[in-house]
Formats: sequence, C-alpha cells, structure tokens
Amino acid sequence: MHPTSISFSKFSQFVILATLLASFTSCDKFNSANKNRLIARAENHYLYLSDIEKKFNGFDSKEDSMIKVQSFINNWARKRIMFEKSLINLSERQLSDLESIG
Repeated sequence: MHPTSISFSKFSQFVILATLLASFTSCDKFNSANKNRLIARAENHYLYLSDIEKKFNGFDSKEDSMIKVQSFINNWARKRIMFEKSLINLSERQLSDLESIG
C-alpha cells in the first residue's frame, strides 16, 4: 500500500469527522436560535418562543394549542400596549416613581 493513500484515507476520515461535528454543533445552535425566535413585539417589549414554551406544558390537541397560544399572545400584547399608553397620562414625578420601583 502506498503511504500517500494511507494519509489520504486518514485525511478523509478527519474531514468527515470534522464535518459531522460541525453539523451537530450547528444543529444545537439552530435549535437554540429557534427557541429564541421572536414571536411578538409590543412597543419595546418582546415575546419569544421560549417564553411561550415556559408558559405551556402540553395541550390536548393541535386546535387546543393554537387557540390557547394565540389567546396568550393577544393578551400579552394587549397588556403591554395598555401599559405603554397609560404612561402618557402620568406626570414626570409619577414616571420617575414608577421607574424607581421597577
């Protein structure tokens, strides 16, 4: 057997192994990025897929999950928008008091 073919074979194995490792690593990053996918935005508030997953453990059916998640997103956005709009009616002192609390 020629020495070049042995080193080429080891090189090929190395390339295949490196490619597989890179694939598995990128899959983890993809799953992580997918969980942090932005679902909704209301003013300066952001709702991510991971937030929804924390809220719900399981559903009885696909229709059930869609109804509950859509309702959750709508209520979440409504509350954030109402909060932001309510700030318009506050005085500067009330705003600073509110900021010191939170």
